[in-house]
Amino acid sequence: MLPARIVPDLVSVSEITAEVVAEWRAPRYGRENPERMNNPLWDWLIRTRITAFEATQRFGYPSSFGAGPAWCCARFGQSATALPDGRVVLIGGEHEDYYDPDFRIYNDVIVLHPDGAIDVFGYPQDEFPPTDFHSATLLADRILIVGSLGYFDARKAGETQVAELDLKTFAIRQVATKGDSPGWLHKHEAVLREDGISLRVRGGLVAVLDADQQSSLVENPDTWVLDIPNGVWARETRTYRETFVFRVENLRALPLWQMEHLGLALRYDLGVSQQIEDEEPPPSVPPERMREFEERFGSANQRAREVATQLYADGYDPDLQIFAALFKPDVPHEPMPEPKDDIASTDGACADNEEDFDSYARPSKPLLQFPGVRISVRGITVRYKTEVSHLEMIVEGRLHGAEVEALVADLKRKLETLLLRPVTVSHL
Repeated sequence: MLPARIVPDLVSVSEITAEVVAEWRAPRYGRENPERMNNPLWDWLIRTRITAFEATQRFGYPSSFGAGPAWCCARFGQSATALPDGRVVLIGGEHEDYYDPDFRIYNDVIVLHPDGAIDVFGYPQDEFPPTDFHSATLLADRILIVGSLGYFDARKAGETQVAELDLKTFAIRQVATKGDSPGWLHKHEAVLREDGISLRVRGGLVAVLDADQQSSLVENPDTWVLDIPNGVWARETRTYRETFVFRVENLRALPLWQMEHLGLALRYDLGVSQQIEDEEPPPSVPPERMREFEERFGSANQRAREVATQLYADGYDPDLQIFAALFKPDVPHEPMPEPKDDIASTDGACADNEEDFDSYARPSKPLLQFPGVRISVRGITVRYKTEVSHLEMIVEGRLHGAEVEALVADLKRKLETLLLRPVTVSHL
């Protein structure tokens, strides 16, 4: 178990001078492999694990919007590996997401000692790229680091990032592999087999390119094995599936959650929302559109009217009958229940449970059961998965071509009716 984080007010800040803050506020890459980067500010941030925003408020940093992200140890996708001698090794991870000014994917290694001491090691970017949502497997005197989500421009479709951390020197080296690899993988499970020389990898997401060279993250339903001494990948299973991605050009977020909220607001009287004084006034909607809303929904509560007003103003058509049937195609099918979660704990990684939430790291669970609304078409599972910017339809088996075409056309037609925009479909 990881040591619990320490309440900020219980950790001395006497050594964190203005000069220390100025020197160590921002993240940096190492100049050597490794470069020790211990300093009072990062030591305090590791022990307290406050966010970069909180650190900015506490130490009076310049705004991250102008000065760039602030260094932080409150991360997701950071692996935590317990060593036999009581040390815990934290690797990489990310803070926040791309839209946040403090977003950063790290390529450092933090070592927590049983006596409370801390070591921080940095690395050149080209020798250890920023790495998150990887797996970390203990192999005697080294840790094998497999996979990464990484920055968008750094993802290499068809390759699997593998690195090795030497626990004697804390140097990191990239491991060249060959064979049939999973591709650019993250959020997976990696388990060392009983032979001690092969690693079994399953689940997670893989970055792939479609015919237009547009990158998407698709699910990995298969199992792969890495022969560690020889660096050779082999595919253990081969699951047939087809993935279709539905997008609207120049639309960064689909309004489907707002349509779902509208349905809830119409079914339940959610009351009048509290207006914030400096909140922008609601968008103007042509009277004919509001008359259309009243004819469709009648005299609705204030919250429903607010949601509908925004949807109409943004140029959408919130037809709730079509929305309710979005994942009910005009193809003979039966609904399916959600599968049970079979996520198991992995060697070298901490489960994301309540006990570990208040610790130094927030390791992510491997993604083994994939989300979405499931239906069965002639015994074949078809799954609809809603993402922020797009929808996915995954056919988990072989259907007749005409059936697949009908499923694709059904979802495309309904989306275009709701969004009032052309929808493109990519077949991955």
